[in-house]
Amino acid sequence: MKEIKIIGFDLDDVVIDTMGAIREEIKTGDISLFIKEFKEYKGKINAKEKASLVKKYPILLEIFITGLVPKNIKEEDIMKLAEEDEAEYPCFTKFLLESNWWKDILKKAKPVEGAVDALGKIPGEKVFASRRLIGDLEAIIKWFKKNSTEILKENIHLRPDLNVSEIKHKKSIIEKYGIEVFYDDLKRVVKKIPQAKLFEGWSQVKKDLKI
Repeated sequence: MKEIKIIGFDLDDVVIDTMGAIREEIKTGDISLFIKEFKEYKGKINAKEKASLVKKYPILLEIFITGLVPKNIKEEDIMKLAEEDEAEYPCFTKFLLESNWWKDILKKAKPVEGAVDALGKIPGEKVFASRRLIGDLEAIIKWFKKNSTEILKENIHLRPDLNVSEIKHKKSIIEKYGIEVFYDDLKRVVKKIPQAKLFEGWSQVKKDLKI
């Protein structure tokens, strides 16, 4: 996936906002606490402490949110650990594995003290790495659109409170853009970067989202 570059805008905000939508639609619970902790600790926590923090969460989710990878971890290690995540996050895990963004981190990152910050330099540590590629909403949206049926089934399973009209609305959004899991937070991101053209048909998406 290519890296999105937005002048004057913090890519970290896009990542966190997007994760908020994933948290609500894919799985609720401890992820919200993790995002809260990540925001509070960002820029203040050293590599070793951060590595300890992310151990509480599924391996792919850890890397997705924080950009951290354990020291000396190999591709086969991640694939093995991903199997543990798949039961709870089937569609999400599938996307992460297929996108290969984590392979880029493994190739370019220089881990120290058990973890690496793929967003740049950890305060107090000489650590540099490639920027995390997960900011590419276009690739994410295309993937979810392709797998919309699975995602819809997963959401119905996790959200039994949805009524027929809500399900139909969600299905139409998925089929059209594949952005159902990003629906609410995508609005906030678009409001912050109204001129960003993240993918073809952006104007129509803004119209449908009533932005």
